[in-house]
Amino acid sequence: MTITTTPAEPDMPSNLRLILRETDRLGLEWTGTGDNYRVTYQPSGDTGTVSVSSTPNTTHTIGNLTAGTSYAVRVYSVSGYLQSAPLEGHWDTKPEAPTDLQLSTVGTDTLNVTWTATSSADFYRVTYEPSDGPEIEFVASTTDTTHIIGNLSGGTLYTVRVYGIRNVVEGEPLQGDQTTDPEAPTNLEFFFVGTNILDVAWTRSSSADEYRVTYQASGGNETDHAVQTSNARSIFGLSAGTLYTIRVYSLSNGAQSLPLEGHQRTNPEAPTNLRFITVNTDSLDVSWNASSSADSYRVIFNSTSGGVDAVSVNSTSNTTHTITSLLPGTLYTVRVYSLKAGSVSVSLQGDQGTKPEAPANFRFSRLSTDRLVAEWNASSSADTYRVTYQAPGDPEVESVASTPSTTHTIGNLTAGTGYTVRVYGIRHGVESDPLQRIHTIRPEAPTNLQIITVNADSLEVSWTASSSADSYEVTCLASGFGYSTSTTHTSHTIEGLLPGTLYTVRVYSLKNGVESDPKQINHGTIQNDHIKKKQNQ
Repeated sequence: MTITTTPAEPDMPSNLRLILRETDRLGLEWTGTGDNYRVTYQPSGDTGTVSVSSTPNTTHTIGNLTAGTSYAVRVYSVSGYLQSAPLEGHWDTKPEAPTDLQLSTVGTDTLNVTWTATSSADFYRVTYEPSDGPEIEFVASTTDTTHIIGNLSGGTLYTVRVYGIRNVVEGEPLQGDQTTDPEAPTNLEFFFVGTNILDVAWTRSSSADEYRVTYQASGGNETDHAVQTSNARSIFGLSAGTLYTIRVYSLSNGAQSLPLEGHQRTNPEAPTNLRFITVNTDSLDVSWNASSSADSYRVIFNSTSGGVDAVSVNSTSNTTHTITSLLPGTLYTVRVYSLKAGSVSVSLQGDQGTKPEAPANFRFSRLSTDRLVAEWNASSSADTYRVTYQAPGDPEVESVASTPSTTHTIGNLTAGTGYTVRVYGIRHGVESDPLQRIHTIRPEAPTNLQIITVNADSLEVSWTASSSADSYEVTCLASGFGYSTSTTHTSHTIEGLLPGTLYTVRVYSLKNGVESDPKQINHGTIQNDHIKKKQNQ
């Protein structure tokens, strides 16, 4: 008897997964133990033609597919003439990218984006990416083929991408680059005018790399003068007495802003004889001689340490002006321009420092009868100091003309004399208002201190007067006892003492409340029993 054995059906493959997705291809990978594999595919939901491929590998790429289409894919294990049950999966090809991307700027912060639709996409995702930042999704899904991207930075290069989407599958992007218009510069200023030259300056635009400068005479054509990175320009070769329009454009990555525009006529005669008539810590009073061809004047100033020009007054008919809001101890260049019918002369110019702030916190130390040490807190706007002193009725005497120190010793003074001491801060040759204080030099101490009368409850003292004192202080000290009084006399009785007690007596000279060094004597009062013995004798 013949026994026929039916071969077993091969095992179905497993773990079918997508490893490649393009507009016309799907790459697949699976796990299996078969000798060969049969791959079929057809658009999902299509009951028509089934395409078949065969491969010995566990990977396979299906080509010649339609973009933006969902496919049903089945993989069979094949062994001989037998095949397993199918392992099935569904995947979509990528939609084709849209075409004809058009980018245009709308001001400094907006881009207008348009594109031509692709038939294999239902929706579109729009992103933008600044040259120095990450890709940012602006709209996740739209059926429109135009979009406006706002809130951008001026003068910035952006990469815009449009992705086609179908069945949540996103195609390759259509992308293009566009620079937003840079912001225009601001604050156009004509800081020097001659008969054939205009010096102009402006405030930089934060979104500009360079600036284009043009000029145009009244009734003439706009003429390019320069492309530059700095924010100031001298324009030469102009005609005297002619009204010009000056334009400055911001440039960035090939994009140009709207112009910053100003008008200026060349050159009347300049004023003369600039003078600084009052100098303060925060202001300068200036004056000048009038120009016969001017009807008003402009005053500009800047710090010589590198500050930018600032207009103090744009137009005044006066020939004096106060420049305010200045910094103390700072050297300024001041320029005065004549104005006539909108034209500006070359400048009349001068340098002047403001007063430094006065030093502070005057104090005296290490005092003696013929000298004192003055100390003060430094002024933040002064480099050196001048110190003077003045006795009543005498002229001011300079002790030191310039010192960087904040201490100074004044010697050869007269004891008991009240001196006015002044300290001036100095910078750029300009002195501050003085810090001043009256201080009386220590008077000379009294001499010849002696006890002239001794009792059980009192001591009488006397001394020789000090020529530099106007009064005296007398103190008397013992354990648990203190006594102090002032007098204009040269003797004094100290009362209310205890019998048989040793006391320390000191006498100080006083002048305007300033004490001398003391003169001192120690002496005891008489015992009570000693007094009784004398009375009984």
